[in-house]
Amino acid sequence: MGNQVLFYIIILVAVILLCFILKILLDIFYSYKSNEWPSVNGTVIKMRDATVLFNNDSMFDITYGYEVNGKEFTSKRIAYGNYTLSSISRKDLKKCLELYPTGKAIKVYYDPNNPMRAVIEKGFNNALLIYLGGLLLMLVFCSIRIWQQTKLF
Repeated sequence: MGNQVLFYIIILVAVILLCFILKILLDIFYSYKSNEWPSVNGTVIKMRDATVLFNNDSMFDITYGYEVNGKEFTSKRIAYGNYTLSSISRKDLKKCLELYPTGKAIKVYYDPNNPMRAVIEKGFNNALLIYLGGLLLMLVFCSIRIWQQTKLF
C-alpha cells in the first residue's frame, strides 16, 4: 500500500514538472520570437522595490503601458525568463530601479498576433536554460523512481 502511494506521489510530481517544462519551452520559443516583434512607445506605470523584509531576496514589481492599433495594454514582463516579482541580487535590483523608473518612456516589443504579449527587453535569456536543465534533471530523477517503483509491484 505504501509503495503505491509513493508511486502516485512521484507520478503527480512528474506531471507538475512536465507542466513547468512546457512553460519554460514556451518562454524559450517566445524569447526567440521577440527578436522579430515590432515595437511601440510605452511608459512605466509603476516600478517599485518589492523586497521581502523577512528574507534576503531582492525583488521588484513593474507595470508598463503601451498602445497598439488604438487599444491600450499593460504588462509586467521585462523579458522572457525574468518574471515580475523576480528574486534578483541587490545590485541587479538597483539597476532595474534605475533603468525603469516610474514615468519613464520605454520601447515595448509586442507580439503582432497577440499584442497582450509584450516585453521591454527582447531576445533570449540564458536563465531559461538553467531553469529547463534543473527541471529536466528533476524529471529524470522522478522517472528513475517511477521505474524503480514499478518493479516493486
